[in-house]
This record gives sequence, structure tokens and C-alpha cells, in this order.
Amino acid sequence: MQMEMIYPRIDRALKKYRLPVALNVAIKKSIQDEILQLTDETADTVMMIGLLALKEEFGFGAERLNKYSKKAQEILNDAYARYGLDAIFALKRRLEEEGIKYVSKR
Repeated sequence: MQMEMIYPRIDRALKKYRLPVALNVAIKKSIQDEILQLTDETADTVMMIGLLALKEEFGFGAERLNKYSKKAQEILNDAYARYGLDAIFALKRRLEEEGIKYVSKR
């Protein structure tokens, strides 16, 4: 399955409704803001699950977990600074380049 970037998908969805340009821009901005908020909340949830899994399954202590959390946040911030809403695709490519296969539920 070919990865498709977020921005063109939003544009295509909005074109279906043939809205005035100003309204189209406002709706697109609102959608992007909501996606970013949901992404932040999801990233926080995944981070907490990861921290608990590392602690419970592998016995990581607070020091290692704090280092992991800090590094993971740096990677996430860098990806969003470079790629915006398309960060997920860039992160997936990076994992593939490292030989790590990530399989999503979709």
C-alpha cells in the first residue's frame, strides 16, 4: 500500500464540497489543528504505554525511562518540525531504513 501524505488528502476531501476559498482555508486550518491535537494526545498515550511496558516487562528503572522519554520526545519534535503532519510517514521510512518493520493495524 502506497503511503499518501496528509495535506493532499485534506485538499481532496474539501474539493468535494466546492466551498468558497476563504471557507476552504478556514476549514483546512481547523482540520489541521485538530489532527495536531489528536496526534499529540496519541503520542503522549503511546509514550506512557511504552514507558510502562519497558518498566514492567524489561525492568527499566526511572533513570533509563527518563532517558528514553527524553530521546523519544526529541525524535518526535524533530519529525514534526521537519515534516509537519506528514511526520508519521517520515518516521515509518526511518524505521524501514534501520531494518525495523513496523506493522500498523490499518
